[in-house]
Amino acid sequence: ILQDAKKNGYIIALKVEKSGQDEFVFEYGEEFASHIEKYNPDFAKVVIKVKDDLTELTLNNLKRLSDYAHSNKLKLIIELITGGNVNLILSSIVKLQDAGIEPDVWKVEGMESDLDYLSIVEEARRGGRDNVSIVILGRGEDKETVEKWIKTASKTEGIIGFAIGRTIFWEPLVEFNSGKITREQAVEKICEAYTHFYKLFTESS
Repeated sequence: ILQDAKKNGYIIALKVEKSGQDEFVFEYGEEFASHIEKYNPDFAKVVIKVKDDLTELTLNNLKRLSDYAHSNKLKLIIELITGGNVNLILSSIVKLQDAGIEPDVWKVEGMESDLDYLSIVEEARRGGRDNVSIVILGRGEDKETVEKWIKTASKTEGIIGFAIGRTIFWEPLVEFNSGKITREQAVEKICEAYTHFYKLFTESS
């Protein structure tokens, strides 16, 4: 899928972490660079689960990835999973930046307060990092909750989009898998849901 997308001119992001780990570990270990080069993505992407603090292993591996990315004209996305804890998001951004880890895009969970969004953007862009941007996650929440998050986020400069997969596709896939709708109907429902959130983000800004 990635190779086909790249061939057809789509922007692609490649995840590089080993799934299900409490710390950031490379999916392909010491071969992480050759795995990235195999697909030649536009972005390398990492999901980081933050409970209390970031471990030395996570920081060291992220520094290696950040250095590699910026030495090879590869953009970096870091997704912070904190359960929506804005203070933990802010402290994690600062700690990662202070460790020399410089993503081009941060992905953070949705918030209801515009002040929370503003503080995250300000932290992400501190010290002249003016080109760093934010993408909002949906956390698998219901449509109404995510709508509120997106409306609020769209008004904050520096937030450039959303990544809300489950909110968009989960229900149609469940209905398709149970035989309630056809594949074509599932595709149509997913398309309608994505278009709805796209318009909400672009027209609310």
